[in-house]
Amino acid sequence: MKTFSRETEKTVIDILLTDLDLAMTFLNTADTTQIEENARRNRQHASRAYDQIVATLQAVTLNEEQQALFDDKLSLLRSRLWASNERWSN
Repeated sequence: MKTFSRETEKTVIDILLTDLDLAMTFLNTADTTQIEENARRNRQHASRAYDQIVATLQAVTLNEEQQALFDDKLSLLRSRLWASNERWSN
């Protein structure tokens, strides 16, 4: 597994948090659009973001506070993806 310098790791963690927020934005957009194709595409983007975040998290070391934050955000994202059925429909 690739390891990062401390400074790079901090940057990666910040990017992953931004990606989590973006994934939630994709789901929010999917929930509000009237165009089903756009909703499906946004749910797929959120699902891919979830997969990439989970994979990249394996390469960083989180402190307790960061771990709790990621656990909470990933749990919410996973729940919303499950509810949308996107994780298991493509």
